[in-house]
Amino acid sequence: GGEVTTAAKRAKVQVRKHKVIYHMLDDITELLVDAIPPLVKDEPMGQAMVKQLFTITKKGVGKVKIAGCVVTEGKLAIAPNHLFRVLREVPVEDDEGNSTIETQAVFHSRPGKTSLQHY
Repeated sequence: GGEVTTAAKRAKVQVRKHKVIYHMLDDITELLVDAIPPLVKDEPMGQAMVKQLFTITKKGVGKVKIAGCVVTEGKLAIAPNHLFRVLREVPVEDDEGNSTIETQAVFHSRPGKTSLQHY
């Protein structure tokens, strides 16, 4: 048993002893559930369209672009726990030269981030 324990420690493998198989199954289930990332549900609260870009001078930062938007659907109250993303319509050309418009996500926010700098 000493060689196996040493090899497991070296490989950073957890070794657990169970006397009842049901306890082992519960332990494995708990480990697997903890390893699965949480499910994120995409539930739009609102939508806005950029109408015009403005450049302002911010003290200590310099020139900053601001997007003047109008809410077209729902509401857009940005709270620290809300996530948001920016979508752009981008012209795409296929191999035959046909041009179409695709919507591409160009920015995804992180929790607590309320700025769309550089997008």
